[in-house]
Amino acid sequence: MKLSIIQSEEYPRHELKVHTWFAEKNGFAHLQKSEIMLIDETEKAYRIAFMKGGESWIPKSLCKIIKREETSLGMFE
Repeated sequence: MKLSIIQSEEYPRHELKVHTWFAEKNGFAHLQKSEIMLIDETEKAYRIAFMKGGESWIPKSLCKIIKREETSLGMFE
């Protein structure tokens, strides 16, 4: 599942890709494509805050920050 990172100077237009089983186990799988803020980082985990409320620590071994692929609307003409 992917979560959209917002308000980040370090990761503009990026997403946090999280293993779905981890999101299900921790009760936020229903927030697919939600906006999040990275509020803390340790050597082994990211602490995120959901814009809809709530926070979670996600081990770096179970997620990956990826650049969002944006497509020009001109492609669909």
